Amino acid sequence: MKKLDLYSNIINEQQRKVFRLVLLLTVLCGIYFVMLNWMKGAYIVAGIELVMALFSLFLLLKLPKVKDYHLFRKISGVYITLFFTIMLFSMGQKHISDNIFVWMYLIPVLSYFLLGNLGIYFSLVYAGIAFSTILIKYNFFDLSLVHIISLSNISVSLLIIWLISHSYEQANILIKRKLSKISVTDPLTNTYNRQILQEIRKTYDEEHPLSLCVLDIDHFKAVNDTYGHDAGDAVLRSFALALKNAFGDIAYVIRLGGEEFGVCFPYKECADIQPLIADFLIKMNNTAIDYENISITITFSAGIAEYPKETAEFSELLKIADHRLYKAKKLGRNQIVVAEPKN
Repeated sequence: MKKLDLYSNIINEQQRKVFRLVLLLTVLCGIYFVMLNWMKGAYIVAGIELVMALFSLFLLLKLPKVKDYHLFRKISGVYITLFFTIMLFSMGQKHISDNIFVWMYLIPVLSYFLLGNLGIYFSLVYAGIAFSTILIKYNFFDLSLVHIISLSNISVSLLIIWLISHSYEQANILIKRKLSKISVTDPLTNTYNRQILQEIRKTYDEEHPLSLCVLDIDHFKAVNDTYGHDAGDAVLRSFALALKNAFGDIAYVIRLGGEEFGVCFPYKECADIQPLIADFLIKMNNTAIDYENISITITFSAGIAEYPKETAEFSELLKIADHRLYKAKKLGRNQIVVAEPKN
């Protein structure tokens, strides 16, 4: 079963901010260099830079509408390919300033900031081509001491920037993934917390169904009152583990608060998950939770709702499922409500 790439969506936020800044700078700097190269008579380079500036402006205006992470990565790849190609073309022109090669130091930085680990391929390929262009254009194959020193300065500084960019990106990804996981994880049960619903909403494709089941342990207060809060915590952990064992491969198990849990099923209709929840209900009725030589048996009530069939607003999905959960409670508990019961 395909699940959503939620952590990538969270990490994507920083890349979006960097990309917006890069696009804005490309527009402003592009216009500036268009004027300079036009006055210098480099009309072809000026025309290409104008096209790049306009393309960057177009992306800057459209980027807020791009929600899919993989589409964002493709757009970033197209931008970097065009930017680096224009850079290399300009570097190869005879009438362009000799110090244009300093722009190649942006290759590893932009590659890693915008493409993450994929940046290693872009940076190695384009940095290699840029370095070869310098060798050919300035005849550095003449290995005089001056040329050796110049080449050493260029190559060593580029290598240092590449290594720093690579090391930073690896550490950055690791830290952000850990922080992202912490931010959406319930510490008691090690399930997701409510925040994951926001990440699912950002990532989910509206063209496919998604079902949410909200479950609440029946008479949980009695467990706390009878056996103590430590026993209640043990029951919550055991119930969460049972949910993850049953549905963890196909759904997101969420602790919504207290003894209330949610199970979010991407790409599933209510009709698909109702029998799964019903089987789980029977299983829990026949399973005792052991706590310090005490067997505790629990039941639960549940409500199920489907998006976008029942609501066009993702934020309303939890309310509908929660309302049906309390219908199940009123009907006597230990049951599932999918549609509104008829009076």
